Amino acid sequence: MEKAIIYHRKYVEKRYRELLKARLAKTNREATERAIRDLSEYQTGAIANFQAERSVHLRVTLFFSSLMILLFVGTGVLLANFPPDWQMAADGTALPADLIFFGLIFLLDLIVFVLTGAYIRHYYKLENRVQSLYGLSKKIYELTLPIK
Repeated sequence: MEKAIIYHRKYVEKRYRELLKARLAKTNREATERAIRDLSEYQTGAIANFQAERSVHLRVTLFFSSLMILLFVGTGVLLANFPPDWQMAADGTALPADLIFFGLIFLLDLIVFVLTGAYIRHYYKLENRVQSLYGLSKKIYELTLPIK
């Protein structure tokens, strides 16, 4: 998704510069105005698509954040109510079931914690890139205004 936004931004900026030059040169005014409207519609549609994608990523991020909180609270409740037996077996070779169980619980907590961090980072970058497109839309809109 990030690459799509970057590609879109580069394309629209390039197209904007071309249309700005054409508008300032005052050549083929009707074609230039039509191209500006087309670029504006393209930008508006792309922003709508990116916003929908951003909405999905927000929901996924919130889900994993909620899951992480529930797992951490659940782990705390388990540890408080069922303290593990940290003693090794008599022969010193076998791991007690408590140690294995809590080790797996901690591993699950760690995996969800890392995934949540990755989703938050991804959503942060996605949000900032979509926000940067709004300024570009404003520039395109300003092209439609009369030249002073």
